[in-house]
Formats: sequence, C-alpha cells, structure tokens
Amino acid sequence: MNADSTGLYHMAKLFLAVDGIQDGIVFGGRVWIDEKYVPVWKSAKAMNADGDAICGLSRNQLCICTATDGLKATLILCGTGQPTTKKALGIYSKVISPKVQLIRDGARCQRLIALRCSSDEVHHVGETKGLPDKRNPMEPVNRVHRLLEFFLKRHSEYKRENLLGCLNHFANWYNTPGTAMEKAIKFIEMTVKKRKMLRYRAWGSKKKHDEG
Repeated sequence: MNADSTGLYHMAKLFLAVDGIQDGIVFGGRVWIDEKYVPVWKSAKAMNADGDAICGLSRNQLCICTATDGLKATLILCGTGQPTTKKALGIYSKVISPKVQLIRDGARCQRLIALRCSSDEVHHVGETKGLPDKRNPMEPVNRVHRLLEFFLKRHSEYKRENLLGCLNHFANWYNTPGTAMEKAIKFIEMTVKKRKMLRYRAWGSKKKHDEG
C-alpha cells in the first residue's frame, strides 16, 4: 500500500459512507432550482470536425441539477450537456413536492417542472447577471453553487467518475448544521454507525479491473 493508493482508498471509504445521503430529501414551501455545469477532463472532451473542443452546454459539460429551500440542498448528477425537459422533470420532481413556490431562472430544461407546479407559484426571475448577491432573487441556489465550486477546487484532483461521491460529500457537509468542528464530529459519528465495509484488497481488485 503506497501513499497514493492509501489516499484513494480512504476517499473510496468516504464516498461509501455518504452513499445515498441525499435520498429522501423532498422540499416544500419556497424552492430555488438551477443547473451547474462542470467540464469533463480534457482527455475526454468531444471535438468538432476542426479538431476543437465542442463549446457551450455540450457533452463536454457535466450537469448538476440543484434544488434548495435556503437551508438544505440536493445536488444530483444528470449526465452531460443541458438536460431535456423530460429528464429535468424526472430529477426535480423527486425532490420537490407539487405545491411549492418555485423560483427559477427560466432555463429551457425547467419548463415541465414549472408546469407541474401551480402557475401562480412559479416565479421566472429573468436576467440576474450583474446583480449584487443581496438583490439577486436566485442567491440561495447561487450560494450553493459558489460553495460547491470552492469545494471542488479544493479537491481539484478528484476524478470526474467520482463526481457523484463528491456531490454527496458536499451535500452532507452543507446540510449538516453547526460549525466546521461540529460538522466533522457528526460525520465521524455517522460513519461509525454505518454497517458497511470496504476491504483494501477488494477495493484494489476492483480498481485494477476498472483501469483495464
């Protein structure tokens, strides 16, 4: 066991501990939704006929659908590029009750989830670029995305195939109240109660198989 493999092994155990941590979260009342995009690795980027990486919300961008009530948040990995309206509906409808005050930025993929809610309770905030945080109606979900971006930058060596584990880890941290120390203590208490085990030999064999 070398230093690199030890770190990856402990990260795998961390992801196992937070696996399913966002299951069962359903928001009511006032809910903000938005999408966050993370670029794929350079080696995995799709190219156009000229040999340049495809730009925009293409398959070169991993999409994260986020919902928050201002206190807690869910962050769900939903493939590459901008999701279809049907796919976004399937994702958001699992975490948002039908009778909510939905606040959104008007992205095309959000149309069906907006129709699912009462029309009187759907708020399309329109253009918010350049607005200060305190005046921005999308600030609750923007704050989640700012913290997520900072979190991912602090763990910049993570592999994109581990993004789901990173999102679960971040959501657990974000949704756990208290100071940084209190969050850490609650995380340790949670992992101690977990009845899951990942042995190094089993993890190493799977890692070698995945790497081909």
